Amino acid sequence: MTLKTTILILGILFISQSSFSQLSGNVYIDANGNGTRDTSENGVANLAINIQDDTFTVIDVLTTNANGDWNSTTQLSTGEYYIHAVDNDPNYPVNMTISEGSNPSLIQFVNSAVISGTTDLGFFPSGILQGNLFNDLNNNGVKDGSDVGIPDVDVQITDAFNQTTTISTDAIGNWEIVVPEGNVTSLIDVTDPDFPFSSPTQTTGTNPSVDMITAGNTINSNNDGFYESLLVESISQTSINFYPNPVRETFYFKNYSGEIQIIDALGKVVLETNVVANQNVDISSLTKGSYFIKLEQREKTIRLIKE
Repeated sequence: MTLKTTILILGILFISQSSFSQLSGNVYIDANGNGTRDTSENGVANLAINIQDDTFTVIDVLTTNANGDWNSTTQLSTGEYYIHAVDNDPNYPVNMTISEGSNPSLIQFVNSAVISGTTDLGFFPSGILQGNLFNDLNNNGVKDGSDVGIPDVDVQITDAFNQTTTISTDAIGNWEIVVPEGNVTSLIDVTDPDFPFSSPTQTTGTNPSVDMITAGNTINSNNDGFYESLLVESISQTSINFYPNPVRETFYFKNYSGEIQIIDALGKVVLETNVVANQNVDISSLTKGSYFIKLEQREKTIRLIKE
């Protein structure tokens, strides 16, 4: 419907036109996850729908019928609007992933037609997949008290519809994502700059890992533990003698002079210095834990325990 307004100002005739239209849409359970409502799929009934203008002011409140349909009789002019399925409504689908549309959904009217966005909303049954990435310091294949999580490493998640999402581990190495039910593949990105190993050995878990997700459930993927293969050399293998180990404040090399790096469990260089044989190296400022000493001149790496 088009309304015409005639305005006479200072003898000049202006005719302004405002286009009006009405909105309708549908909310449904997308059982096969194809992003389209098929004839066998059910609508979501008695769900509250709010229509909001571009300032997020609610201009219409609706409820879906038994088929999941809704229809706004409010006349809407050209512009942008938000369609919001009220997510605290008791009839809002839970344990679901949106497969068509978004919530809220931004649509744009021009000349009485929706030219961008969708008024339909499809939900697909989903679950939660979670895991942990850690440095297996003692190389025993179990995350125990001495091991630390590895933060800020990308994990690539490929869901049952072959859609890939990249997330990152948190401060203690945990990651979590909501995904559609079905087989989901998780892949630790060992090329990520924050992955701290140059020659990693995986001690527990598999990379990539495949897990079956079921709707409404939380699936714990196997923890992924890694160990730095270059750090398995013993002191005797390096022909380098340093004392004492474990260390409280200082240690010294008996038969090595040159540049060293002290690296923490996350692969961060915490001390870089030149040492002289039989002279003390002060590490009193370091916190307790496991470290690795990289000997630049010998291209060797050995383990250090700070007490």
